[in-house]
Amino acid sequence: MKNKNKKIKKRSEHFQNNINLKTKRKKPKKTYSEILENIDIIGLIIKIILIILLLIPFVKFFIKTEKKIQEEHTNIKVALCTMGRNENLYINEFVEHYLSLGVDTLFLYDDNIEEKDKFKNALPQKDSIVIEYTKDYGISGQNHAYNHCYSKHKNDYDWFIMIDMDEYLVIKNNDTLKGYLTDHVFDKCDFLKLHWRIPSDNGLLHYENKSLFERFKRPYYTSNHIKSIIRGHINNLEFWIHSPKRSPERNITCDNIGRILNKTKLNFQSIMHVNTDRAYFVHFFFKSTEEYINKYKRGYKDWPHLNKNGMIQNYFKNNKLTIEKVEMFEKELNITLDRFRNKLHIKKK
Repeated sequence: MKNKNKKIKKRSEHFQNNINLKTKRKKPKKTYSEILENIDIIGLIIKIILIILLLIPFVKFFIKTEKKIQEEHTNIKVALCTMGRNENLYINEFVEHYLSLGVDTLFLYDDNIEEKDKFKNALPQKDSIVIEYTKDYGISGQNHAYNHCYSKHKNDYDWFIMIDMDEYLVIKNNDTLKGYLTDHVFDKCDFLKLHWRIPSDNGLLHYENKSLFERFKRPYYTSNHIKSIIRGHINNLEFWIHSPKRSPERNITCDNIGRILNKTKLNFQSIMHVNTDRAYFVHFFFKSTEEYINKYKRGYKDWPHLNKNGMIQNYFKNNKLTIEKVEMFEKELNITLDRFRNKLHIKKK
């Protein structure tokens, strides 16, 4: 009897479990609001798919445009023309700076007199480095170098950078040289005039075997003087040190942001409204006191029209006046600088 009751009880429990399982499996009916929510989700998914399909052509166009821009950047050729003397301490840094910017060829006009100072003794042999020699020294030699370089190679390059060996181009906003020059704001420009930014001597009396950018750090003072980047394939150009001396009327001069400059107010070597928003030249004009004195000696010999007192005044106008610097000038140049000693209230013994 007991066994019978147990069997009946088990059957009853099994039957009840089956009923519970069926009840659990049975899906409750959806409410009207839930149905609407599902419809909204489906509609949203459809909208997203449609937006993606609409965006695909624009994405393809953007990729194609970017590829075209990159091709434009790589297709243009940039040359640099410069002349220098006694620059072997810095010439490798100068060359590497411009090669890293993307200059294709550097035409270096060697103005050295002594064989030991020739550029070929300091530079490695590279296809991107071409050394030329000039027989005209000083300012006339520099004009000759620029004119020779451009007239000989104007049809082989799209842009020419015309500078001294102590001038280093800086392009801001992480832009590249060729990216900068192919910007459409310069499409109508034939000449770009970029301002100087000039570092002080940074308190250094003597030469140190370090990078110029490491030795002479900010702040730089900004000068209204300029140097030029010239478009190739232009005829009848004559160059002066800072810019083309003769500019046919059809040619357009711009500043570093592509703003067209008023020719009637344009000076060959300076632009009064200073702007360095996108690019400029760092002109390491002073370097250390020792190096400036050596430049002074060399410059005054080559260019006798220069005002030697003005060169000294210019140095102390833009660098901190100290007795150590004054004494170095006096010793090396065999002069007495009472004017600057008086400012320091120190008389010569």
